[in-house]
Amino acid sequence: LLVLTGTYDQLIGHVVFASWIFYAMACVGVFILRKRDPHSIRPYKAWGYPASLVVFVFFSLYLVVNTVVENPAGAALGIGLIAAGIPAYFYWRRR
Repeated sequence: LLVLTGTYDQLIGHVVFASWIFYAMACVGVFILRKRDPHSIRPYKAWGYPASLVVFVFFSLYLVVNTVVENPAGAALGIGLIAAGIPAYFYWRRR
């Protein structure tokens, strides 16, 4: 539906906005998992941990907030894309 209603630039803008939210959440997830299970064996190490992850999370949040300020309609559509997947998540999680 999005492909039929917008230009390529608009579509990329919505997808990139949504992806930066998930990039930030993934980095925050690293902090949570390392706090929850500090003695777990780590098959790889995050370079510069924790400073590199903190910088990346702040950079991601800056991009998300900047998009909301500069293009609120596009940001709302990006959040709408994410919200549209929530019912599908619960449907397939239940199965």
